[in-house]
Amino acid sequence: MTKRSLRLNLAMVTLIYLSIALVGVTLYFIDPNLDNNEYYALFKDLILFWVAIPAAYLGYCFQRRSAFLLALRLIWSHMLESVNLARQYTLNNAPNQLDYASTLTQLSKSMDEMRGVYKNIKESPTQNGLYPYESLKQIHRDISALGFAAYNQTSFDLARENIGRCWKLIEKSFLREFDRPFTSYPSTPFGPMPKRNLWDTNINLTE
Repeated sequence: MTKRSLRLNLAMVTLIYLSIALVGVTLYFIDPNLDNNEYYALFKDLILFWVAIPAAYLGYCFQRRSAFLLALRLIWSHMLESVNLARQYTLNNAPNQLDYASTLTQLSKSMDEMRGVYKNIKESPTQNGLYPYESLKQIHRDISALGFAAYNQTSFDLARENIGRCWKLIEKSFLREFDRPFTSYPSTPFGPMPKRNLWDTNINLTE
């Protein structure tokens, strides 16, 4: 379950509980004489039922969210391996067929793992849709275009630069799905951290 879906479900469950509370208050004031208020008595008898179902669904949502994050972390780890392998391939001045095949295989594995978690954009029974992280496919295309038989330093350098750009795009969008807190005890090799609010994104670590 994505972060957006979880928020929508949380809002829905909150709205349900507010509605239950509103119904209870309304029934209570319909007839101040609680001994003759049959509707309020029925509401009280069923209150556990009204409360338990949204709570159970909310637990189901958090369970799905946890499993989804676990799958994303696994994909993230495999993507790091495959992209780093692609970078290393562009640094190899004597690539062979085994290196070439291994790099493409690892990238293909990451691409297919992504499809196991995310649907293609505008996917339907009649259309395949668009791959959710096209930059990953572009890295695969770059390595595929390099080949292994003839080494050309300019082509390999350009491919490495493009892989770096594509990876930054992937990293920027992919990591937004994670719930990442700020560290309480940051560390920097440039000396003590500036005495500012850690939420300030304009902190210059080199000053």
